[in-house]
This record gives sequence, C-alpha cells and structure tokens, in this order.
Amino acid sequence: MPDVINYAIDLRATLKEVYDWTEAPRVGQSIAPDKEIAEVTRDDHGQPASFKTRRGVATYTLHEPPQRWQVEYLWRGYRGAYDVRLESFGEAWTRLTIELNIQAQSFLGRLFGPMTRGRYKRYLKERVDAALAHFKSA
Repeated sequence: MPDVINYAIDLRATLKEVYDWTEAPRVGQSIAPDKEIAEVTRDDHGQPASFKTRRGVATYTLHEPPQRWQVEYLWRGYRGAYDVRLESFGEAWTRLTIELNIQAQSFLGRLFGPMTRGRYKRYLKERVDAALAHFKSA
C-alpha cells in the first residue's frame, strides 16, 4: 500500500533561485543526503539523469527544469516516487512542493514501513526547514 508524504511551502525568492538551491543531487539534496550520493550521471543538457546511494539507485523519470522533476528511488524493499514542483507567484515568491510516494516492495518492507516513513518524513521536514532558513521566508 502506498504511503504519501507531502510538503508545500512558499519562499520569498525567484523560481530560478529556488531551483538552483533545490536541484539534486549535490546541491539541494531534496532526494537523499549529499553524503550518501555517489556516481552522479548527467544527461546531454547537464541535468541529473541518475545517481547511486549506499541504499539504492535514483533515476530521473522526468526533468523539466526549473518547474518540475520526478525521481524514482529504488532501495532494498522499497520504491520511492518523488515529485518536486516549483510554481512562481509574481517576481518574488515561489511555491516549493515535494511529494514522496513510498511503496513497500517486499514483506520486510511492509513490516518496517512505519520506521521508513518516519525516517523519510523527518528528512523531508529538515529539507523544508533548511529552505525556509535559506530564503528567510515567513
């Protein structure tokens, strides 16, 4: 059964500034912590195509910079589908929406589902708080 975690915040910054800060990997780490990311591959346009972590592999399934990108993150017992969207409101405001759909892929994945959900919910909350602090939004 899928488990969806969703965060949406308004930041006092242009769409380009928010994209430059959140684009993963190795910049905003919106999918996985920077210290876990290795072997980043990029497409012909310089956008991330995939990366590996010690837990699994993430593949960009859609990358429409700077408005939206989707990442499929496969790790032992789980599949995570990230959807990151940026919407501009005027010249000075941008809404950042991060949605994570976690799906257990094994019996152990279902058994440890609440622990995994809690870990990723905390991580995404830390990223949202970091964005708020970085852009000093209310």
